[in-house]
Amino acid sequence: MRRGNDMKLVLHDTAESFIEASLSLLLKNEVLNNLPIGISMGIRDGRSYGDGDPFFATVEVDGRTVAAFLQTPPRYLHVYSLAEYEKRAFGLLIDELRRSGVSIPGVIGEEAMGRGFAELWKERFGGDWKVKRGLRLFQLDAVTPPESVAGELRIAGERDEDLLTGWVGAFCEEVGEPQGEEESRKSARFMIERKSVYFWVDGAGVPVSCVCNARKIVTGEVVNMVFTPLKNRGRGYASVAVAELSQRLLDSGAAFCCLFTDVENPTSNKIYQKVGYRVIAKYATMDFV
Repeated sequence: MRRGNDMKLVLHDTAESFIEASLSLLLKNEVLNNLPIGISMGIRDGRSYGDGDPFFATVEVDGRTVAAFLQTPPRYLHVYSLAEYEKRAFGLLIDELRRSGVSIPGVIGEEAMGRGFAELWKERFGGDWKVKRGLRLFQLDAVTPPESVAGELRIAGERDEDLLTGWVGAFCEEVGEPQGEEESRKSARFMIERKSVYFWVDGAGVPVSCVCNARKIVTGEVVNMVFTPLKNRGRGYASVAVAELSQRLLDSGAAFCCLFTDVENPTSNKIYQKVGYRVIAKYATMDFV
C-alpha cells in the first residue's frame, strides 16, 4: 500500500479482493469497463488469462475507490479512473510499477484516458508510446432485424474443433494479433467447452460465419470473435449471426450487449450499426516503445 497525500494505492492478491474494492466504481460505466469487470470475474471463477499472475490495483481517497487497474501478463494494462483523480492516481501506480519492477507492454482503455496514462509513463520512464490499434466500443439495447438470410445459428461442438481452430487463427491474424496453431486450438477448445461460440450455417448446414458470447458482465453480455471467411463475405452472414446471438442474449435477461470493433475495418462497423449497435466510446491500445 502506497500513499500520496490523501490518496493511497492498494494492491490486491486475489480477484475477489479487487472486485470487492472496484466493482462499485467500475459499474458507474459498466459498458466502458466491460473488460476489467468481465476478466476479473472470469479469474475469480477459475478462468486463466495470460502467462503469469494477474496484477490488480485500486486507488482510494478517504476510503472510496477512485481508480482501478488490471493486467493479465503479457497483455496490456487496463486503466480506469474518475477524471478528477486521474493524473494523481496514474502517478501512484506508475511509481509502484517502477519500484516493483512490474513490466507492462502498454495500456488499454478509453482513448483519452489511455493517452493520459501513456504520456505520464513517458514523463516518468522516458521512451515513447504509439497507438497500436484504435477501437470503437458499441452497445446494443434492442436488435434491428437484418435482411433475412437462409440458414440458422447453431452452437459449435467437438466436431467443429478443427474448423474453428483455423477460423480463430485467421481472425487473430486479421486483427493484428497473430498466434500459432496450438494457441488457436486451445482457444477453440475453450470456447467449445464453454458453449459460447456459434456458427451461422447455410441452408445446406455448412458453417459460413461465427460469433462468440465472450463473457457475461453484471447486467450485460459481451460479444466478440465475429468472423466470416473471405469466400463467404458480402452475403449478410455476419449480420444475421450477430443479430441472432444478440437477441438470444437479450431474451435470456441481458440488459444490453456490447462489442469492440477495429476503426480500420469500416465494413464491420457498418454491419453492427445496421443491427442496432451504436458507438458509445473510443478505445485504444498503446504500445510503450
